[in-house]
Amino acid sequence: MQKNKIYIQRFGIPMERKGKHWVKMMLFIIFLLGVICAVTIGVQTFIQHSIEKLAVTNDLNATWIGSLASYWGGIIGGIISGLLTVIGVAWTIKYYRGSDEIKSRVEHMPFLMAEVKKYTDKKVDGNVTDGVNIYEINSKAIDNNISEEKILYYRIRLLNIGQGFASTLVIYTGKTMGGIAYSELIQVDDSGEFCFEIHANKNICGDEINFGVRYIDCMTNEYTQFYTMQWKGENLSDTKIENGYPNFICQTHAIGKV
Repeated sequence: MQKNKIYIQRFGIPMERKGKHWVKMMLFIIFLLGVICAVTIGVQTFIQHSIEKLAVTNDLNATWIGSLASYWGGIIGGIISGLLTVIGVAWTIKYYRGSDEIKSRVEHMPFLMAEVKKYTDKKVDGNVTDGVNIYEINSKAIDNNISEEKILYYRIRLLNIGQGFASTLVIYTGKTMGGIAYSELIQVDDSGEFCFEIHANKNICGDEINFGVRYIDCMTNEYTQFYTMQWKGENLSDTKIENGYPNFICQTHAIGKV
C-alpha cells in the first residue's frame, strides 16, 4: 500500500500541519528559572565571601553583618516572586484571550464533510463528470507502474455541517504545492461538488489517497481541512473518506480594522 503526502504552500510559503507549542513555553520558563537560580547563587556566594573579610569588633557590627544576608535574601526573594507573579498573570491573560478567540471561531467555524457521491470509469458519463470541475489527483498516489492502467472518476460532495458558511479557495491534490483554484461559497447544510480523475492499476484494494481543502469563514478565519480516501474492497465503488478536523491557519483580516 502506498500513500501520497501532500505538500502545500500559502502565498509561496510552505505550510505544515500545526502541532502543540506548549513545549516551547515550558522550556522558556525552565530556562528563566535557571537564570534566576544562577543569579541567586552568585549573589549569595559574593555576600558570604564579603562577610568573611569583615572584622567583627563589637556587637553592633556583628548584628549588622548577621542581618546582611537576610536583607539581600529578602530582596532576591521579592524579585523572584515578582517575576513569577508577572509570568503567571501574563500566562493567565494569554490563556483566557486564546480561549475567547477559540470560542468565537467555533461559533462560526464551517466543517466540510466529504463523501463519494458517484463513480465511473468513463469520462463521458454525464452523471459523474458533467457540470463540475475535474481535478487530477497526484498519479504517484497509487502504484501505476503496471502497464495495465485504469482511469477512474469519482464525484466528490462537500457538505457543510458546521456553524457558518465556507468560502472555499483551493483544493490540494498533490499536483501543485499552491493547490488548484476552487472558488465556491458553501452555506450551512449546503454542498459543493467536483470530480477527481485518478490514474491507477486494477488492483488498488487497500490503497489510499490524500487531499485537502482550504477555505475561510465569515470572520475571515482561514482553515485547511485534510481528507483520506480509501479503497476497501475489489469493487472500485467501495470507497470511504475519512474527514479530518479543520486546521486553523490565521485570520486573514481582522474585523473592524483597516
